Amino acid sequence: MDDYDAFHEETLILLKWIGIVVQEERKRQGMSRKDLARKSGLSEPEIALIEQGKKNLLFETQRQISK
Repeated sequence: MDDYDAFHEETLILLKWIGIVVQEERKRQGMSRKDLARKSGLSEPEIALIEQGKKNLLFETQRQISK
């Protein structure tokens, strides 16, 4: 495995972890994906992709979700 592959694998693991954290916090606050989408200005499909670890989050997106 070269450095690029290792970095890519670590990035995927990090995205999955972030997705789990976002989903757990959303549920802890009793929010639906629709609620979080409305509050953050993102779409429901974007929230779903984030929670599944399939969307790379830019800093601005992270800021919107953490509101």
